[in-house]
Amino acid sequence: MKNLLFAVISFTVLSCNANTSNIQLPEQKPVQENEITLEVSPYIDQEFEINQKLIRTLSEFFKTKKDSLTENEYWLPSDFKEFIVPFQDISSPYYGGGKYDEYYTFYPSLIQIIKIKSENKWLLKVAFMQKYSEEEKDTHTLLGIYNLVAQQKGENIYLSRYITQATKEWKEIKTDYITYKITPLKSPNQSEILQQKKDIEKIINFFETQPIPVTYYSCKNPKEVFEIKGFDYDPNMYVSESGGFFEHGNIIISGNNSEVYTHEMVHIYIMNLFPNRNKFLEEGLATYIGGSGFNSYKWHREKLKKFFNENPEFKIEEHTNPYEGIYFEEETPVLYLIPALICERTIRLYGKEKLFDLFNTKADLWDLLSEVGLTKENIKEELVKEINLPPIIF
Repeated sequence: MKNLLFAVISFTVLSCNANTSNIQLPEQKPVQENEITLEVSPYIDQEFEINQKLIRTLSEFFKTKKDSLTENEYWLPSDFKEFIVPFQDISSPYYGGGKYDEYYTFYPSLIQIIKIKSENKWLLKVAFMQKYSEEEKDTHTLLGIYNLVAQQKGENIYLSRYITQATKEWKEIKTDYITYKITPLKSPNQSEILQQKKDIEKIINFFETQPIPVTYYSCKNPKEVFEIKGFDYDPNMYVSESGGFFEHGNIIISGNNSEVYTHEMVHIYIMNLFPNRNKFLEEGLATYIGGSGFNSYKWHREKLKKFFNENPEFKIEEHTNPYEGIYFEEETPVLYLIPALICERTIRLYGKEKLFDLFNTKADLWDLLSEVGLTKENIKEELVKEINLPPIIF
């Protein structure tokens, strides 16, 4: 089953971690600086003072959100401590504001304000709409509908991430390495919690490091993943049957109806240990240690061997974007398995420390691969040779 396609551009996550939407976009002129403003539904009563404050805060946020990912005067400070980049879901240039010549930009429209009962908070529903032209103001394309929470502290209004509000009643289970937050739509699976503990110990041993505390949101399905992240609507929330995301703040959001997500757990460790990592190799190592979907690396390795046999003309050197979405027999992500095989070959020929050296070096992919004897000319031959050897499994 394919991993989730994620419509927003996240900087690490993803994840989940395809970074582009599958929606078809019409041509649009580049958006110029300061061209975008917050639109407000005529059904929102702007005579109320609190609505005026909420609208003003939201508007100023969209004007300033591109200035920094890790601080914003209109966002709740504690959110930055917990989530590091709390508005990452709407951080991409798709979601309003700034000059981004190479992207389509969707204009934020506040469509509803809902008072949260018994709390000094409001739910703000924002639609992101694309106008085709100034002459066609009534012609729109909807990218998504996103929820933010606003709360009043003293005289100020601060925005915050919806996930905290959405999961406040979820069951919490603390283990040695993970704080689970489990949806009321499912019961905690104790055997999976134990299996995840064992897998984390394997990860710690592989990297020879200390355990990293992780917060794990365990959802019933991908639709619920999008919902707790804040989306009432996203074009991809109904696409996949499984998948999830890792995020800054050592967070995993799983839509697999499971307390095990070792692939994303490996991402958490890589993110912390190797800030200069190459994304292609990162997906490979996460797959090498944690598999992909519900299947192990060893299982997918056999599928990749079959793929090579059936596609002798496939040019690996032309496909180094792990999020390109090439699947074999529906469940094997080819561009996760190829870098996983590179990781295995590197360990076999050069040792694990050399592999770590590749992750510690910020360089062009082919410059990195040249250090382990791989070039655009020989990579297919070398990986076919590797895949016909007995696998090295940790």
